[in-house]
Amino acid sequence: MAEKDSIIKDKHSRKSPFLSRRVSSYVICLFVAGVFWLLHSLSKEYTITIRVPVSYSHLPEQKLIAVDLPDSIDAKVIGSGFTILAYQFTHKSSSLDLDARDARSLGGGDFALATNSHSDRIEGSVGHGLQILRVMPDTIVLSFEGRAEKRIPVRPHVTIKCAPLFRLGDSIKTYPQFVLVSGAEALVKRINWIETEPKSYIGLNHAVNESVQLILPVDLKQLIVYPSKVNLIVPVGQYTEKKFSIPVESINVPPNIILKTFPDKVDVIFQVPIQDYATITSDMFRIVADYSKVDPKGNTIEVEFLRQPLNVQNLKTEPQRVEFLIRK
Repeated sequence: MAEKDSIIKDKHSRKSPFLSRRVSSYVICLFVAGVFWLLHSLSKEYTITIRVPVSYSHLPEQKLIAVDLPDSIDAKVIGSGFTILAYQFTHKSSSLDLDARDARSLGGGDFALATNSHSDRIEGSVGHGLQILRVMPDTIVLSFEGRAEKRIPVRPHVTIKCAPLFRLGDSIKTYPQFVLVSGAEALVKRINWIETEPKSYIGLNHAVNESVQLILPVDLKQLIVYPSKVNLIVPVGQYTEKKFSIPVESINVPPNIILKTFPDKVDVIFQVPIQDYATITSDMFRIVADYSKVDPKGNTIEVEFLRQPLNVQNLKTEPQRVEFLIRK
């Protein structure tokens, strides 16, 4: 039995080289047929669409382009499979320059710039062997607008919360406070101010001076802003409270009348930056009772500040109204 199995295996082993030669021959024939089919296919003509980059020259400097110009055009071309395959591998088409001086006027600030008249140049840029059938679009419309400039104020877009004992010493400002916008006249007329990028400060315990970006409204993005950044100034400092007792003076009193207030002094309470605490003195304040504002039917009058330092905040008097007596 073992001898019989050995004979069968030997027969199979003798057939294997023959089968291998048949498979190899089949693969070679298949490969040759494929090559001939490919060569036959590439010899035929095909139509494809290729994209050609474009650039523009001699655009009028004193005008603005109202509509974005396309940065490429499509060209429908015909050529053999060999030529198209070579183009797909090399793809070295150079940019097509369109001269705005060749455009014809359509009226209303619009000009037509033909592209189909440049077929020869496009063929030269994509390589020999490809014939241009059609250029799309065949015309590019140039729309121009007049340029305008305007000086507009900057508005800080800031949210601030100071740390305890710290306060905003003055208004939030930018430097510069005005910027120049330029662009299409119709757009420039629509903008009257510009905001900074949003900034938020929580627990602020120091002054801020940083560069921030200016933000144009979404529908005015085509405008140009100069400068595009400004310095944001947030004058924050540490404050403390101070108090003086100040005499109340009478003003606008006729010569034959005496206006007497009770009390004749009031407390002036305010907050001042710590570094300025020692420089604030009582003679910097002047509190008055104005006779021209006396209500004959009443018996009190509000006191007013006629003079005060500039670097104090939350200024108030206690009391805010005093009783008065008029003597003739």
